[in-house]
Amino acid sequence: MKPRLGETRHAGTGRGAKPYLTSDAPALRVTANLISAYASLSLGRTAPARKCLQRPIDDAESAAPDELLPAFGACVPSTLLHLSAYRTQSLGDIFAQLPEGLRLCTCHMPAHRHHLDGNYERSVGIIHGAQAMAGFAYVIPGIYLGIMESIDLMALKRIDEAKSVFMRTRQIALPDGLIEGFGEHHGLLSGLIEACLKRDYPEDYRRAIDITHRFSSGWRRLHGPITEKDVADNLTTTEFSVAMLINRGWTNHEVAQLLGVSENTIKYHLTHAYEKLHIRGRKELGQYMLR
Repeated sequence: MKPRLGETRHAGTGRGAKPYLTSDAPALRVTANLISAYASLSLGRTAPARKCLQRPIDDAESAAPDELLPAFGACVPSTLLHLSAYRTQSLGDIFAQLPEGLRLCTCHMPAHRHHLDGNYERSVGIIHGAQAMAGFAYVIPGIYLGIMESIDLMALKRIDEAKSVFMRTRQIALPDGLIEGFGEHHGLLSGLIEACLKRDYPEDYRRAIDITHRFSSGWRRLHGPITEKDVADNLTTTEFSVAMLINRGWTNHEVAQLLGVSENTIKYHLTHAYEKLHIRGRKELGQYMLR
């Protein structure tokens, strides 16, 4: 079977990073391992991804307290896997010494952690501070910060603002075709991909969902054994989005309005989700949703 474009792209990325995975240069080593980990997850290669995420943690444990990159690199796996933040105090101590672009990347991690802890307003505050620091001069950090803000605003039910930030972030990503971050955050975006792209930008929607399927499959195989928590892996992307919103306290009517469908359609998706998860109702959804 001929590989799809996304698979070819990720395979090429992994090959490009491979020579630097054990480089003597800390910047190259950290960057290569993180890039390779994301590429491996998108290709369903769990063992190489786990190894590449572990190296920055190992480097941080043996590094001096004031070394910059090991502390940064060790925080990324904890964010990606929704684990407790790693060496956050050390990272805070060296924040001012990091290059500007890397400081923006670093801001994404405490923002993400505050979101997972339910501190949505604090997460938004961190993001706005980062954007004020450098605007959108750095494309990739700008994309991930914009995605994180969209996620926070959805959690706060500030739906129009969330859609506006999401579409503004899409405009930043468009020139270079950097749609990966949207697919990687599909579950946490809680229906925004469906609401903003499915009808008006079907090609972008298809690409984002393809990335979602590939990345999420690898992420779940890595996340589950480490955290001993199962995230649903047998739902369609729409079923998962609906289930995420319902689990967060949204009503069927609110979800239907967001996705532009009828309440009966929402009930249909929920019924199928319950059947697949072998549960009886929304009270049992929490154990299978992202936290």
